[in-house]
Amino acid sequence: MRWNEMTSPEFEVAVKKSEGVCLLPLGVLEKHGDHLPLGIDYMKAWDFADMASKLEPAVVFPPFFVGFVTAAAFEPGAFALKGKLVLEVLEATCTEIARNGFNKIILVNAHGGNVVLLQTFLKMQLESRRDYMIYQCLHHFGPRTIKAKEKLHKETGGTSGHGGAYETAVGLFLYPEMVKMDKILPREIGGENPRLMNILGGDILTPMDWYAKHPVHLSGYGGKSTCEYGKEVCEMIAEDIGETIRKVKSDDLSLALMKEFFDKSGK
Repeated sequence: MRWNEMTSPEFEVAVKKSEGVCLLPLGVLEKHGDHLPLGIDYMKAWDFADMASKLEPAVVFPPFFVGFVTAAAFEPGAFALKGKLVLEVLEATCTEIARNGFNKIILVNAHGGNVVLLQTFLKMQLESRRDYMIYQCLHHFGPRTIKAKEKLHKETGGTSGHGGAYETAVGLFLYPEMVKMDKILPREIGGENPRLMNILGGDILTPMDWYAKHPVHLSGYGGKSTCEYGKEVCEMIAEDIGETIRKVKSDDLSLALMKEFFDKSGK
């Protein structure tokens, strides 16, 4: 059930049918090699959520491209807002989703750069009392997805990462007209450049780690990915998210614990 495609009366029915569960797909605008569209992260997140909602009823928020992508700011087409602003927009969005009748919001994230920021966002939920719960799918979505990706890598010799085998296969299935397989960069371009590690080793972090390792903003190779592999991966992701929706619908403990937490902290 797509939020943006319903009339207002249809929306009221959908809130009840979804049992108060809304999926918030998250991605960004950034370069994914020379062969994939800039928006593949937020586009695929929305499609994953939409496919899952057909397996287990939930309302799907419109495509949402506000994410954390400062590491890509040097590449053309990146839409890189400050992390503080991203958190503010995300908080306001969840508040509005809740105001519309949803007490369970599932973050469906398809951008690796969002992972740490979203972990911070979850912790920030304990800064003020609220009557809704936010859940986050793990970035790998679940066991079915992991198995499908392993099959893809084994049978194609591809490697996943940013713009690699997984995203290429998904792109070929969901957006075949946008994927330019003749523009895929050589395998070695998607490898890691050790230049900073040679100096600092692997135990020290800096803001330049990603850029140092991946100066052309590519991490992986998907030259032998196909639409068929993409279809299988997408279907398994939908199954895993659908299972997450079912678990969330059965969960009454998280909200009870949040109330208990704020009652105690208020004292």
